[in-house]
Order: sequence, then C-alpha cells, then structure tokens
Amino acid sequence: MYGSLSGVMNLGLKWFAHPWSIPVLVAAVSAIVFILVLPTTPRSFDGEGWIPPLGVKPLGDDAGEYLSLAEAVRSKHEYSFQGAPTRIRPPLYPLFIAGVQSLFGNNIRFVQSVQVLLIVGTVAIFFFLARRVFDARVSFLAALLLGLYLPWTVRAALIMSEALFIFLMTLSIFLLMVATQERKSTYYGAAGAVLALASLTRPVTLLLPVFLIPALIWLSRHQAPFGHIVRLNLVLVLAYLAVLLPWGIRNAVVLDEATVFPSSGGVNLWVASHPDWRGFTKYHMAYAWRLKEFYDLQQDDYYISSEADARFYRAAVQNIKADPGGWFFRNIQKLALVSYYSFGQELWNAAEHRALTDGSSTFLRILHMATLGFVVFAVLGLAGSLSKSEGLALLAIIMYFFLVQFMSFAEARYMLPIVPLYILFASYGLSLLVRTLWRGFKAFPDSRT
Repeated sequence: MYGSLSGVMNLGLKWFAHPWSIPVLVAAVSAIVFILVLPTTPRSFDGEGWIPPLGVKPLGDDAGEYLSLAEAVRSKHEYSFQGAPTRIRPPLYPLFIAGVQSLFGNNIRFVQSVQVLLIVGTVAIFFFLARRVFDARVSFLAALLLGLYLPWTVRAALIMSEALFIFLMTLSIFLLMVATQERKSTYYGAAGAVLALASLTRPVTLLLPVFLIPALIWLSRHQAPFGHIVRLNLVLVLAYLAVLLPWGIRNAVVLDEATVFPSSGGVNLWVASHPDWRGFTKYHMAYAWRLKEFYDLQQDDYYISSEADARFYRAAVQNIKADPGGWFFRNIQKLALVSYYSFGQELWNAAEHRALTDGSSTFLRILHMATLGFVVFAVLGLAGSLSKSEGLALLAIIMYFFLVQFMSFAEARYMLPIVPLYILFASYGLSLLVRTLWRGFKAFPDSRT
C-alpha cells in the first residue's frame, strides 16, 4: 500500500516538474469552476439578462442552433435545421456535440466536461507552440497567462464553438511551426488537415491558406530549395482540400449549392456594410432586430437561411457601392475598437453591472489600464520577433484575422482565436523589457565605490 502511494506521489511530483503542468492545472481549475458556477439554463439576475460572473449564458445566443443541429444528427442521421437540410452552421461543432451525447448521454454537463479537456489541451499545445518560437521562460509565462485568461477558460462552460475551434486552430499553428522548422511533408499534411477541421468548426479560417501559403513560401525561400518548399506547401493544400471538400460535395448534392461556406456570410457582410456600425458594436447582432430593413431582407425565412443569405449579400454589395469611402473608414474604426476590446470584453461587460462592482468604476479603470499595458507589451514583443520567420508567420495569421473582421461583422469574441498570439508576443515583450532593465541595473555603478 505504501509502495503504491509512494509511486503515485512520485508520479505527481514528476508531472509538476514539467513547465507546462502549472498553466494546464490553472486552466483546468478555472474551467471547472465556471461549469459549476454557470447554470445550464438562462436565468435573469437583478432584472438583467446576464449570469454572474461574466455576463454570459451557457445556452444563450447560438447554442440553440448548435443543439438543434446536433439533435438532428443523433435522431435523424441528417444535418438539418427545423426539419430541412441546411448549411446555416459549419458541421463540425454540432457533430462534436452529437458525438459526445451519443457516447455519454444527453446532458450538457458531458459536453462541458469534454470542452474542459479542449481548454486544457489548448494551453498545453500553446506552451509547446511558444517553445518552438521563444525560450522556456517566455513559453511558461505565455501559457500561464492563457490559463489565467478568464474569457478563454469560460468557453468550457458555453455551448459555443470557440473551445473546439481554438483548440484545432492552435494545434494547426503548432504543426505548421514544426513543419516549417523540420521541413517534412508529414507535418505540412497534418497542419493542412487540422486547419481544415478548424474551418469546418468556424468558417473564419476558410481562406487562411490563400493568405498564409504565399507568406510561408516567401519566408522559407532561403532555408531550402524553392521547388522543395513549393512541394511541401502543396501537400498542405491537398490535405486541406481533402478534408474540406466532402462538405462542399454534400452541399452540392443535398442543397444544390456547391460551396463550403455556411449561409451566415450574407448577414455578416450586410452588418459590416451598415452605416450604423456603432450600434452593432455596442449591441452585437441583436441590434439588427431593432432595424426594419433587417426584417425586409429576412422576409419569411430564417435570417441565416440560404435564401435570406443571398438577399443580405446583395444588400451589402449595394451599401458598399453607394458609399465605398464611408464603408472603408467606418470599418477601420470598428476594427480598431474591436481588436482592442477583444482582450477583456466579458470582464468589462461584467464590470458594468452594479451587482458585481457595487457601482464602482475602479475595477473597469484597472481593466482598461491593464489592457493598454498588455497592448504595449504585445507591440514590443512583435517588433522584437520580426527577425524570426516564425514570428512573421504568426503576424501573417493575425493580419488575416484583421482582414476578415474588416470585411465581416465583428465583435470582440470573434478576435478571441488570436488572443493567444497576442499573449505570446506580450510575454516576449515583457521578457525583452526585463532583460534590458536587468542589464542596465547590473551595469549601474556601485554607489559605495
């Protein structure tokens, strides 16, 4: 008995000896606490439609659609919504929910529990991704900050696609870093396949290879023969298409629509072209329900059905053509605001409720100051990493997300997938500052001499 206990303790000590173990443990505890705190049904608190501590609803917003799609997969073995085949959402997250519920039972807690593993796995993968680019200290700090970042760990409790999407996206970026360093086709193929799975979870990365592969080829041009680099990236493209195309073929056969995009793009583009962008930034998509033109375009269809999608798309094109300059400058302002707010939107939303802050704005001021400092460190770290090809590749991914958010409906949570990259650059920026200050401190003459 004592020998077994000693073995368990030794195993535990060995586990804690790994530098990634503490960030993983912090993330796990945070995610589990959120599952225990947040109820599985929306409820009102003090007359407000929010739930402490972060003002979110586990079964609110898009969750109903995901659960309905998952139920159709489980009960009817078809991807349908309200009794009809559809492409309103990418398929992987509803399939993920259906798979978890088929294995463990029709209970939201099981889905949330598996999402804890996704949160924890993302933090671990992020540590090894950071280690591929920077040293162990920066990697540990970045992973720890991600584990402490509440707007991320709360995703374990929400029936939303972010937990699965960011896990897959982080894994694909890690595989991509390994691929560019090792220059092996296996890693390129794996990165392409996992990136396709991420795109089938959230469509935001569907065009990422178009943007990223030219950057990868250019960054690797001096590391290996050009033809070899092109062939490796071709492997990535083929693996990406091999995973993605079956969904497009299904849409062509079942819906007579040969596309891999969901039918929510039209309304997102319409919101991005709308003159009153501040209303959507403040109230998110719910602002559309206040506008008569939204109902005129929706007509009798669901607002992200294929039919409504086409009408919203045509209206968006007309808005852009009517005022291209205004559209451009409005979206620049929107993007600047949303990219800044992506760090702590949920925390700020919660801080605005008197039930949490007792009417004090001090907490909100501290959050804003911390966010501003975080941005400064991220810019410093980004500038210091531009000499690394890996740093430039990560910057290309960030710029792609900025471009997508410029063209589409943007809110802070849509920028959440690149917050880990912000954290990585901020950790490196802090490391550079500490090293500079430490060298200056050591070089300072001793006052006693």
